[in-house]
Amino acid sequence: MSPFVDIHTHQHHGTADIKEVVCLDFSQLHTTYSGDFNAICKAVIESGPYIALGIHPWNAGSVPPDFTEVMRSVVQRCPNIMSIGEAGLDKTHSIDMGKEEAVFVSQIELSEESGLPMVIHCVKAFNELLRIRKQLSPKQRWIIHGFRGKAQQAEQLLRAGMDLSLGERFNPETIHVVPLERLWLETDMSDTPLMSVYSAVSKAMGIHLELLADEIHQRFSDLLSKSIAYPS
Repeated sequence: MSPFVDIHTHQHHGTADIKEVVCLDFSQLHTTYSGDFNAICKAVIESGPYIALGIHPWNAGSVPPDFTEVMRSVVQRCPNIMSIGEAGLDKTHSIDMGKEEAVFVSQIELSEESGLPMVIHCVKAFNELLRIRKQLSPKQRWIIHGFRGKAQQAEQLLRAGMDLSLGERFNPETIHVVPLERLWLETDMSDTPLMSVYSAVSKAMGIHLELLADEIHQRFSDLLSKSIAYPS
């Protein structure tokens, strides 16, 4: 059986049979290391073999003025960055939506430039998300992380070309409308073992655990092989 893939987590466990994409927030790194480019890169490299680097919409109001240029340089420098995110939109916080959208669009542009997929956080802003996707027509894969919505909403996002990532609190009705080739699994910030998520989803879908693990791992390998390196 293939290794299990956790497409979105905030914890690096270093388990041999799990490939974890650890999410780091660029604005937090920039603050922690006072904008020191070398220190930021060192922290990214040391955080695990697979990294998602992005600016969470909750932090969109406090990004440094030069975040686009510095973040682009970090992506160029760090070969373990395999996706941009989590980035996106969230109406439950008091940040100006215009600012959220601007920061999100900058990260979409970086995703397109670098050939890296997007891991997207979206709360109560799916209409805006769909509008932006239609306006920009991105070529890179978009993965909606932690999706808990209903089947109808899932189908809308799938028709728009997005993938869905499910965690421990997935909607059991939704699981039946998500094609296996558009499905990812994650732990996010939960302490629930990834194996438990895989087991619950495979049972809900009525497929063997091995098939689920093999399909997601193959797609993950494809993502890594198709990532476009920046010119040196």
